[in-house]
Amino acid sequence: MWLSYKVYITITDLTSDTIIQTLCHDEYDEQLEDPESVHVEIRLGQTTQALIRCHRDSISRESDIHPKLFLVIDSIDLQSRGVLLVSLDEYHGYNDALRYPIKEGRDVLSSLMIANDDWFTCREGNLRLRSDAVPHKWFSLYNFLPKGPEGSFEKAFGKMNEGVHMLGVSNQDEGDDMETGGVAVKEEGSEGSIGGSIEDSLGGEAGVPGEDEEQQQPEEEEEEGWDQIYKAAHRESRNLDQIMDGHASYAQENRQDPSLFAVIDEEYETKGPLIVRIAPHKDSLRCKGEVGGEILRWIFVNLMTWDDAKSFASSLG
Repeated sequence: MWLSYKVYITITDLTSDTIIQTLCHDEYDEQLEDPESVHVEIRLGQTTQALIRCHRDSISRESDIHPKLFLVIDSIDLQSRGVLLVSLDEYHGYNDALRYPIKEGRDVLSSLMIANDDWFTCREGNLRLRSDAVPHKWFSLYNFLPKGPEGSFEKAFGKMNEGVHMLGVSNQDEGDDMETGGVAVKEEGSEGSIGGSIEDSLGGEAGVPGEDEEQQQPEEEEEEGWDQIYKAAHRESRNLDQIMDGHASYAQENRQDPSLFAVIDEEYETKGPLIVRIAPHKDSLRCKGEVGGEILRWIFVNLMTWDDAKSFASSLG
């Protein structure tokens, strides 16, 4: 088991002592972690991709420092913008990263280190955060498909929002549900099972809650589209230059990213989505496969720069 982890600071406004103090103590200044378990390294101005290469080269699996997980301090706003939690060679086959407020990032990293949690679950939980750390419905996804039935765009919209999340995930649980008709079957004689009494399953007399049982409160309904980073953009024009010229004002009206967006067009199935950047200068790239849906999120969280994303997409062919 790895007992310590690396923290890379890439900005000038925060010191190692400040970060160690923040990571190792709670809000009441009670020590939570041994400062010796946090290894801080100053790497001013370096990109996350450069840090990944550095981490791979310098941390061996024989070390007590975790070889896959580390934190990047790349913003002075440790709460809203937060820190970057990086995980190398994840279950879906790619390096990945999520942003958290610094103390939550520390807690998630610690949970992953002791295998109390997994990256798949962390990705889902991260999407529920409502902060500057998560691009919730932040990117416009334009429909450039020929006008007609919306089925093709809706399918692409779903795949873009899913990204690599389901890659490499076993279908065993799904198969088990199919065998039981989609309902979990409890063993005979267990609480609430067919083999138990009606009174037992209801906690008292039939139809009457048990005296010690609190009435269940209805669960708060989850916001529709809580797991989406893209928002569908339907415009009359299918002309890319016109969309680029008008995107900044459209994005401002809809509270979305004014500089980056994606397009689903007739080349999506064979070449992937068109990812477009307007500022600081106009550029675009295509990225094939499920990973195409992740590119803008990875740029947003600072796992990649635009140039990193172009190199990555080119490497996929």
